[in-house]
Amino acid sequence: MKKRYLLYTSLIVILGLHSCEKDAIPYEELTDNKEGALIFTSKARGGIKTLQTFSLEEESYLEKDTVMFNAGFGALGLPASNIDVTFSIDTRAFDSINDIRELNGEKLYIPFPSDAYSISTLELTIPKGEEYSNFSTMIYDPEKFDIDNNYLIALSIIDASGYKINPEVKTAIFRVSEVIIPEPEPDYYSKDDWEVIDFSSEESKGEGTNGFASRIIDGDINTFWHSCWSGCTEEQSTYPHHITVDMMTGKEINGMEFAQRQSGSRGINLIEIEVSDDNEAWRSLGEFNLINSVAPQLVAFEELESFRFFRIIIKSGHSDGGAAFVALGEVSPYILD
Repeated sequence: MKKRYLLYTSLIVILGLHSCEKDAIPYEELTDNKEGALIFTSKARGGIKTLQTFSLEEESYLEKDTVMFNAGFGALGLPASNIDVTFSIDTRAFDSINDIRELNGEKLYIPFPSDAYSISTLELTIPKGEEYSNFSTMIYDPEKFDIDNNYLIALSIIDASGYKINPEVKTAIFRVSEVIIPEPEPDYYSKDDWEVIDFSSEESKGEGTNGFASRIIDGDINTFWHSCWSGCTEEQSTYPHHITVDMMTGKEINGMEFAQRQSGSRGINLIEIEVSDDNEAWRSLGEFNLINSVAPQLVAFEELESFRFFRIIIKSGHSDGGAAFVALGEVSPYILD
């Protein structure tokens, strides 16, 4: 009786397992059933893909590069027949993205230049029994993209042999962003051994430890030079004022940083900068306007200059009291890194 019971039990287990196998649809089963099946591209996941075209370190374009995309099959089981998948450049997606950027006040994308890229094929095939298609390769040439513009291309699945296309992951989007080249940082020269060798005016009595022409190169923007306002000659209290500095050796200079008097009063407006190698032959680098602000401000030269002596000629002020009263906190020549 015990043996017969064991035999029946074994038969029940075997039949039960057979029944389960017959009812289940394994993920590996081939099927042409399109119900619930979706075609997609993995490159659509994660949003817009940025292509690199420029090296900030080298300040040059990169070499030609490639990016690949394909199509995938999502369903219970695997396709019993090949699925032909067609991609197309999607101008509607492109326009929709630009509409949003316009609303946000952002710079618009422009299409990839036609000579900047090539796509190996827009016709892909998911083979029978496979989840993914072959790959298409887009080759792009960085030198064809202007670093001042934003570019974008959208590639969407438009046909999949009658299968439904997943609207959430049907479009691969690639962009090339404008390149913002950081401005080089000013490197300021030490002024420890520099000397003011000439000036037209200074206030040596009424400003305490300030007022002297040497204050514009003492390394402290909180001290200041002031034009003469007590016991002055007519020449000392009228425009133009000037201060001449000897840097002791010739230096390469891209520009000068100016700091107005930090109290905000008697700010300088129009200046001219003259330079010399020997304190005899002088040449002008031009006239410049300083803004009426206590924040340090840069005066950049049109090109790299080399000289030993410089002269600041002050021609007008922002609040001079009608008597050519002006002040200056600091002058700092620099070279760009």
